[in-house]
Amino acid sequence: MEALSLFQALLAIAVSVAGWFLRSLWTNQTALEKTLMQHQMEVAEKYVRKDDYRVDLQEVKAMLDKIFTLLNTKADKP
Repeated sequence: MEALSLFQALLAIAVSVAGWFLRSLWTNQTALEKTLMQHQMEVAEKYVRKDDYRVDLQEVKAMLDKIFTLLNTKADKP
């Protein structure tokens, strides 16, 4: 009877430790998901999408081309 009680006590301790470990993992997982969601929101607010950047860059290049064309056709150019 003593061996059975000892086994049950060890089993209870092992299950308790495993439960604590799994709860700790679950808590860390939910905190990580929350942090990731906040990061995704921050990135969406602060950074420019690649296709928007390309459109803006094409506009800037077009303006620079116009400026260089005007400079090349300038009358007082040596």
